[in-house]
Amino acid sequence: MLRRFFRYFLPLVIVVAAVVWTVYRADSEARLAELERAEEKYVALAAESLAHDFRAVIADLLLLADASSLRRALETAPPGDVADAAGEFQNVAQRKQVYDQIRFLDLEGDEIIRVNFDGRQASIVPAEDLQSKVDRYYFHETMKLNPGTVFVSPFDLNVEDGRIEEPYKPTVRFATPVMGPDRRRRGILVLNYLGTSMLRRFARLDVDSIGQAMLVNARGYWLYAGDKSVEWAFMFPERRDVRFADRHPAAWQAALDGDSGQVRSDDGLFTFETVKPLGHATADGQSSRLVSLAPASPGYTWHVISRVSPYLLSAQLLGVRSKALALSGLLLLASGGGSWALARYSLARERSERALRESEARFRQMADSIAEVFWLSTPDRRTLRYISPAFADIWGRPAESLNAAAALWEESILASDRAAYETALRSVGTVDEFSSEYRIRRSDGEVRWIWDHGFAVRDAGGRISGYAGIAEDVTPLKEAQDKALQSERLAAIGEAMAGLAHESRNALQRSQACLEMLQSRVATQPEAVKLLARIRAAVEDLHRLHERVRCYAAPIQLRREDCDLQLVWDRACRDALACAGERPVRIQPQPAAGPPPCTRCYADPHAVGQVFRNVLENALDPELETSPARDAVEVNVGWNATTLRHKPALVITISDNGPGLDPAARARIFEPFFTTKARGTGLGMAISRRIVEAHGGSISASNGHARGLTVEIVLPKESV
Repeated sequence: MLRRFFRYFLPLVIVVAAVVWTVYRADSEARLAELERAEEKYVALAAESLAHDFRAVIADLLLLADASSLRRALETAPPGDVADAAGEFQNVAQRKQVYDQIRFLDLEGDEIIRVNFDGRQASIVPAEDLQSKVDRYYFHETMKLNPGTVFVSPFDLNVEDGRIEEPYKPTVRFATPVMGPDRRRRGILVLNYLGTSMLRRFARLDVDSIGQAMLVNARGYWLYAGDKSVEWAFMFPERRDVRFADRHPAAWQAALDGDSGQVRSDDGLFTFETVKPLGHATADGQSSRLVSLAPASPGYTWHVISRVSPYLLSAQLLGVRSKALALSGLLLLASGGGSWALARYSLARERSERALRESEARFRQMADSIAEVFWLSTPDRRTLRYISPAFADIWGRPAESLNAAAALWEESILASDRAAYETALRSVGTVDEFSSEYRIRRSDGEVRWIWDHGFAVRDAGGRISGYAGIAEDVTPLKEAQDKALQSERLAAIGEAMAGLAHESRNALQRSQACLEMLQSRVATQPEAVKLLARIRAAVEDLHRLHERVRCYAAPIQLRREDCDLQLVWDRACRDALACAGERPVRIQPQPAAGPPPCTRCYADPHAVGQVFRNVLENALDPELETSPARDAVEVNVGWNATTLRHKPALVITISDNGPGLDPAARARIFEPFFTTKARGTGLGMAISRRIVEAHGGSISASNGHARGLTVEIVLPKESV
């Protein structure tokens, strides 16, 4: 009996051992493959976050270099009044809070403007404290560059007076040549970017990875490792042998051989991706050529590396080993434990699925932490598989489901931009990468610019299984570009009018003198006197036209203060009534639906008063249609509280009982040089719109319910 037992038992042991070993190998490989995918997703997202930071800094640098305030200061050589440019630099430093210094150096290397940020407050350095930087490497390197080219220094610790500044201040210097209005080189603009915030975001993403996240430079030194003792070792002579490249040579060689990948060694599982932050930087939609500090360096590249130690790998396989042992026992006790084997297998599957859900939860948490919309879609890009919560913030309302989000996404795209969006979609399914830029209209009516960028996700067979991407709200960048373009256009108009006024002033003065002499000679001829009066009126109209165009093209310089707009309105009404002549005029408030709002605002009372006067002048213009029903000019003003960009604002509604405007004229009322009057310049309402928008508000015109024109002005109560 015993011999029979061993005759059957020994072959069974061999079969069980083979089955258990096969299952163990398969489950181990599946668990490791799942872990590898999770680490690849984390490393890719961390790499994109680093490249995004560099794009933002380079965009700020090029915008400041082309700022209208700096261009005005460079109209003379040496530069003139730089107060406005310094103020704009200070505003950027205070708002961004990532620039240690913003400086403008002239051709001699002398600081003309320097703004310091101490961690809490940005301040303009007095002229007596400015220094010469003619001996600094970044000045000489940047002066060699062509316009529109950006110099980027290595990422290292800031050094003051020959010593590393403590606490550590990771810094990258960005610089670009600055050209004057005459397109001649006038100096360089330098941004000292504090890398602390970038590394802090990198550290926050670290918690979402099971491994140890590391950022390594091109020479194999740690920039971030979660261990202060190994970071920035290349800055300290006694620690220059502390390198990732030396401690993990196999992983380092793999990172040098490929842009991304994974490698297993005795030190664990390494997942890496090479980041070339300067290779993705763009400005105004076109690539900028970038220059690194050290020509002998391997290049301006970083390596995002995640290391899962052997101990953590073993811990991940602990459940797999337990399942193998249980399976072997179940097979050996098959006569009485068949059901037990099924239960153990079911429990193992449940553990595997729970681990997968936890991995997906970590991925979602990582995707949800970014401000941009992170999305996953099918290969045709029409059906979404995932979309991050940032969609609700950018689109203005949450989506009830993924199908609803996809429908809302396409419906919100403006009709004028839909063709470009559809063109980009037609390329998906066959390309590895696509991008599109378009406008959307949020649920609250606000229009936002979206930059949508996606890349293909391929399966093991190399086929495109879907797309992943980021949709970013680039409205602030677009608005900055539009403002810069508007400033250039206004500057061109101003230059043209200055030249025209200079050339025509002498001729107008001679004409005026001759008209006065001629009037004295024909004083006894009434018809000739009338003709001369009309000629003199035409000359005066030309003078006024020059002045209005000059005012329109001049930069808006607001002097804000806490003021009561009701008093500003009353003063504008008195000025308008003084010029109304004998016509009966009634200016009265509109009945309020509730308690009257507070009319105090942080605004420029003189500029807002000009807006009120321009609107009143249009309402009181004698050229407006007269009828028996309009025995007097009536102007009604209403005051109502509202919100603008989620902040308190004031709505001023001014209505008259005139004939109103037809739709075509109403659509062009704020265009410069458009007028329906025989003697108008067409600049009053255009100037009004510039003043209101400079305050951060809006102005619109519509016909009233019965007749007349209604102008609605929205002004923020606080500074924007």
